[in-house]
Amino acid sequence: SVTQDLLCDSLSKLLPAGLQALTLKHAGRCFGPKAVNAIVSIAPTAGLFSISIAGAYIFSDKDSARLIEALSQTLSSLEFSACPLIGKEFCSAIIKEYGSDAKHTCLMELSLENVNIDKESFMALASSNALRSLKNLSLREIDSVDDDVVEAVLGAIGDDLEGIDLSNNPTLTDACLSAIRKANSGGCLKSLQLAGLGQLSAIGLETLFTHHIPGLPSPPMLRKLDLSSVGEAVSDEVMKLAAMATSMKRTDASSDISTTEIVNRGTGLSTLGGFVHLKLNGSHTCTDTTLEILASTCSTSLQELDISFCPHFSDKGLGYLVSTVHHQLTKIHIWGCAQISEEFLDGHDRVDDGTLQIIGAWMRKNGTGSVR
Repeated sequence: SVTQDLLCDSLSKLLPAGLQALTLKHAGRCFGPKAVNAIVSIAPTAGLFSISIAGAYIFSDKDSARLIEALSQTLSSLEFSACPLIGKEFCSAIIKEYGSDAKHTCLMELSLENVNIDKESFMALASSNALRSLKNLSLREIDSVDDDVVEAVLGAIGDDLEGIDLSNNPTLTDACLSAIRKANSGGCLKSLQLAGLGQLSAIGLETLFTHHIPGLPSPPMLRKLDLSSVGEAVSDEVMKLAAMATSMKRTDASSDISTTEIVNRGTGLSTLGGFVHLKLNGSHTCTDTTLEILASTCSTSLQELDISFCPHFSDKGLGYLVSTVHHQLTKIHIWGCAQISEEFLDGHDRVDDGTLQIIGAWMRKNGTGSVR
């Protein structure tokens, strides 16, 4: 195992040599006061722009603040996961170092997962100017993250937000979807991850992706969407609206032409749009209609599709998708889809080309397993 002393020795060599990004997964006891002291002592000459730390259970709130204060001139990306001791002082340091235009600092990415930051600290962060330049925000599996926090935090971010991940925050409801829509005022949002938000409804998701709602900007033209384990809220109608939003030409998006009319006539779709990565695993209501919609809107973009544990997709639906979508599609995840049989696994159009992986195929009727 890596000790604090060994990590400090490595940092003392790597930082002066130009280390720009520090990533530690399962940090355990190696990232603590000694490691922070080593970084702070070299900070004036260091060029770190990204720090990603996971599982550092002796990394204190005070040390997190010291780290940000020492590195803020160059540090633009912060990621902390399962670091249970960071909290109020961490947020205060972000406000102090990134909330002032005079310091010429810019925080562009903030990712927090499974941390013990309270609601008051999040609201203080949102009331500052520190988040104005964020391009990517991830707040995952945090007890204090509710609709109020999401609305406040997203409201504090400028018009260039490109990615939002709010996965596994079980108290979030449809109210957060309105804040997400408003956060897309600049039309830059390309990635949205809402996995595990069981209180979302189909009506809420339909509203998120519906055009021409007074007082709201256009729905996001997403390239990545994760609606895993959202349950019955993810329907064919939701997916039709989401797919059309991501692939519709802006000229048609700003007109009064209905989504249904565009689907029916087959025009108004941009060849530059469409989902690239889509996760629907755990959807119990989506049917082959969703696959037909994806085939018509994402034929030149879709690269990876996860429909694991979705019982209503069929061999014919998947076969049609594979035959229609171009060869940039390289992965389809079908774990738990016992209804998918050899008719698709051995009969789709790309069985022999070797570039399409069917991941998680069920045990086959002939007694052999298949994980292509």
